[in-house]
Order: sequence, then structure tokens, then C-alpha cells
Amino acid sequence: MASFEKIAKPHNDILKGNFTLETYAANLGDVVKGQGPIEYRNANQFFGKTYRTEGLEALLHGVERRLKGRGGDAVIQLQTPFGGGKTHTLIALYHKAREWKAKPVVIAGSGMDAKRPLWAEIEAQLTGEVQRFKGRVAPGGEEISALFRQSDAPVLLLMDEIVHYLARANAVSAGKSTLAEQTLTFVQSLTESAASAKNVAFIATLQSEGERYGEKTEALAARFEKVIGRVEQVRTPVTDTEIAKVIRKRLFVEEDFNKAEVRKVVRAFVNYAAAEKILPSGVQKSEYQERFMESYPFQPEVIDVLYQRWGGFPTFQRTRGVLRLLSSVVHRSLRKNLPYITLADFDLRDADIRGELLKHAGDVFNSIIANDITGSDAGAKSVDAGIGDTYKNLALGTRTATAIFLYSFTGGQERGALIDQVKRSAVHPDNPSAIIDSAINQLNAHLFYLRTENGKSYFDTQPNLTRIVQIRMQNIEAERVASRADAQLKRSFTSGTGTRMKTFIAPKNGMDIPDTPELKLIILRQRDDAFCQSLLEARGETPRVYRNTLFFLTPPEEGTKQLHAEVKSVIAYEDIQKDRGLNLSTSQTKEVSDKLRQTGTTLEEAVRNDYRTLLIPARDGLRAEDLGLPAHGMNTPFD
Repeated sequence: MASFEKIAKPHNDILKGNFTLETYAANLGDVVKGQGPIEYRNANQFFGKTYRTEGLEALLHGVERRLKGRGGDAVIQLQTPFGGGKTHTLIALYHKAREWKAKPVVIAGSGMDAKRPLWAEIEAQLTGEVQRFKGRVAPGGEEISALFRQSDAPVLLLMDEIVHYLARANAVSAGKSTLAEQTLTFVQSLTESAASAKNVAFIATLQSEGERYGEKTEALAARFEKVIGRVEQVRTPVTDTEIAKVIRKRLFVEEDFNKAEVRKVVRAFVNYAAAEKILPSGVQKSEYQERFMESYPFQPEVIDVLYQRWGGFPTFQRTRGVLRLLSSVVHRSLRKNLPYITLADFDLRDADIRGELLKHAGDVFNSIIANDITGSDAGAKSVDAGIGDTYKNLALGTRTATAIFLYSFTGGQERGALIDQVKRSAVHPDNPSAIIDSAINQLNAHLFYLRTENGKSYFDTQPNLTRIVQIRMQNIEAERVASRADAQLKRSFTSGTGTRMKTFIAPKNGMDIPDTPELKLIILRQRDDAFCQSLLEARGETPRVYRNTLFFLTPPEEGTKQLHAEVKSVIAYEDIQKDRGLNLSTSQTKEVSDKLRQTGTTLEEAVRNDYRTLLIPARDGLRAEDLGLPAHGMNTPFD
């Protein structure tokens, strides 16, 4: 399949990588001053990158009717979540004002001087001077109406982020009250005057909960909303179902979309997902295909996770936050031959992408990303290499971990990814989706901060059981490990599954081994041919008679690595089970119990994997035989 940039051409700033993260921070005040990014200042460029949502079209149509004296709502409050397109909508109205031959009056609360009264600013913009409205006492409704009648053109009043202004004006004296109090009185009269006029439209935005700070500011916002609420109509310019189209229009040149190729790519994936049974639960194949067609080149889950989950963070700013992040993702994904972009394609090594995410997730996750996903020694890299020759070049460990990471955060209650969600993001359609099951299992064994609870995987700031066990293992004394390993050797070679030979473990000298006709198996902690030869030749000072009854079982030259590692692990799990201060989750407690129930089998297999070199007496000394690795789960006696 063709790469996404050949099917859907990104805008030039994204192709060239010369965008800044401020590109998507719309500011009405800057537009009025002729400042800020060109795509906001230039009307043609602005509308070329703006998707006309149903709400925006209805708003533009209604305001135009109002300004031309053909009815329509006089006072409108724009209501969206934080970063949901309020300022963008006001900029659209500002550009349209010229087309409608109306006078735009812009109040950008975030940048306005707190000592300058609102009424003076409005008069100055309408008439070029301040004659009527001097001083800090709010004018009445009749005076405001007279100002509107004085205008030689319809008046479009745009008020953005006024709460910022009110918060500052609250500290400015105005007679026996404050300028903020006078402003609220003025706004009430302003709404009534606008409603009584035929060709005046007043559109205001309010901050969302995440944009306000402090009780006083909250109270001012509530009062402002109550004041204009007497005559307002509330409009939502962008709905959740339209966000994918808004994002696509802003980042890509839709006129250059190869719709036939889009349909081909989308159908191929949807058919694959249906065959693998990994489509979202309760979603029909045709429905998912339609959603993918609308969001392409992004998989629908990309928009859903960023807008719905990450958008719940007060700092994320919904549409603006998604645009800032995806512009970097698209640029980083160029020339990678990706037919579409999934959550697994977010390159967490990229400073812009990682930085944008960490602003909301928290800096603590910077080291977690490095330790588990992107670092040269990260567990995800081990899974990439160890998942099998067929898949080792696909970076499935990193892709799977990245997708889970993106699903791990939310401003609400929902957290973590179900296996099918991870599969849709991480799998390559040329491969069976079951390989992601294997990847997750291996990630759970290798990663320190990945957790799985109630069928959902997510990253957490608290280390998982893998990390806790590793820390415990690092602090276990060598003497404790050696003692436990010896005990396991005795258990392995004296039980019914060990050997029918007389067994001797780590004898100190020949006197520890009787000189009798019975067969004897001597277990050594490390291979030492000279020591074995001395045992064959004598028992103390007496030459040995039954030399051919001695057999020696030793580990390879590198020693008993597996047994000691497994013993350390078992001791660590035992200590964890006894430690009531760890506050383990229910699933972690069960995992510890399950691990300890398998202790007998795992230690026995470790002994057999390590102790497989058999030294047999021969004419010219000792003959070594490699017993080979035993079949998993088989406890065949050594003899």
C-alpha cells in the first residue's frame, strides 16, 4: 500500500517541519493587530484550513442574517470544552465581517488593559475616539443604543476571554465599587441594547472549567454568564463527531486527497480487523469503515484517545492540543512508508512529541519512557529482538508499549487499553494479531512500570511486580542464595525423581565418599577435573578399589547461573509475600501466590538445565557427556 503522505498531502509547514507549537494557538487580539501566524491573519488561508462544521455554518448564517436586519439571535455565547474552537470561531466571524460590510468590534480580554473601561474601548473602535463614554462609571442602555445608531454600518461585537479582563479589573477602583462590577453592569445593558437593535450581533466566549483559576475568578465568570444568559443563545461550533474532519482539514490539503486510495487502504484494514475479530465491541464493520474514512490518515482511535482521554486534562486544550501533537507526529512519520498513522506510530524518542505528552502526564514519566520504551536497554527493545525472527524487524515490543502508553492517561476515570485496542494500534495487517498477545506477555515480564488490571494494560508511576522483584533480588545476600541452592540440590537428587544412586553433594575430600560396590553420583558446585581424579584414586591415604562406581555431575564452566537466578527469584517472591507494607493489588497478590506455587517445578528445571555435564571414569582419565536440556515439564530420573 502507498504511504499516507502520497495519499493525503500534509500542508507545507508540516512537510518542511517549519511549524511551531504556537502555530495552533489562535489569538483574536493578534489577528486584529495584524500579528501572529499568517494562517490566522489571512482570510483565504484561514478558511482554506478550516473545516466548516454544521455548528460553524449555522452560526455564520445566523449572524449574517442578524447583521443584515433579517432576524437571528442578537446575543450568542460560544460554549465548548477548553481548546474546543471558541477563539477560532470568533476569528472566522471577524474575517466574515468585511464580507458582510459590518464593523467588527473586538474585545480580547486576555490582552486588554485592565484600567481601560470596556465602554471606552467599544466607542473608540466604532467612532475612532472616546467622547460619550468617559470615566469608569458604566453608561446606561439608552446611551449604548445611541452609540449603535450612530454607526454607519451593522455592528459585530466579538468578546473573547473576558473573564481574564474581569479578574484584573476587579483590582481597579471605580467610585465606591470596582471596574469589574461596573463592567458587569455595562454588559447587562449592552446585551439588552444589542437585542433591541436590528443589526447588532454580540458574540461572547467563556472559559471552560480548566481555564479558570481561583475562587474570585470563578465567581466573576459565573456572574458574567448569568448576566448575558438573560438574552443569549448558546452555540457549540464543533461537536465531538466532527473533530476528526476539523483535524484533517487543518493538517492536510484535502483537495489533494486520493479518495480511491484512501478507500483501498481503509477497506484492507477493516477487512483484516473483522477477520481477526478485533473491531471495537458493538461497532459494525461499515460504521468503523466510515469513521476511518473520515479520520484518515489517522486511525479513529488516534482522535478518540487524544480528544476524549487526553482532552480531559485541564491543560490539554482539546482541539488545539490535538493539533499541536499531531503536527509533530505527522512530520516525524514522513518517509516511513506508513499507510496510515496509529497510536503505535507516535515516536516517543522525539523531543517535541514526548514533551507535549509530558506537559500533561507529568515529568515523572520521562524516566519511565526511557526505562521501559525508548532507552537502549529498555524492556521494549528486548521484546523487539526476542519476539521471533519473523517479527524482530517490526519493533512490536516498542509499538505495543507505545500504544499502551497513549491509552494510559485520562482526565477522567477511564484508563488503560484492552487487548483488542492495542492490537488495532500495534499490529501490522500482514501478521496475525495474536502476536500482540505474545508481545504483551513479554512486556509484562520485562517492563518495570507496565501494569495489567481487570484486562486493561497501562503505565503507572509505581513500579510493577517485575521491578519490585528485581530490587529485592539485588539485595539478597550471596550466602542465602548458596544455602538455598544446596538445599534444592539435595532435594532434587534424593527425591524419587532424582536418582536411585547414592548421592553426595559437594564432598570436601575422598573420605566423604565410601569405597563400596554401589554406584555413586557426586554433585559438584563447579567442574574441577583434578579434584574428581583425586576422588577416583584414593579415599584418604588408601587407594580406591571401586573406582568405576563414581560418577560426577557438574554444571558447565560458566557455573550455575540459572539455578542461582531462579533461587534469587523465589527468595524475592517469598519476601514480598511476607511484606505486608507493600500494599500489593489483588492481581499482584495472586501473581505472587501463583509464582510460589510453581517453585518446585521451576527450581527443578533450573537444576536440570545447569547440572547436565556427566563425568565418567575412563582409561585415560574422565570422559564428559552432555546430558542435554530436558524436555519442559519432564522429571525423568538422572540415572
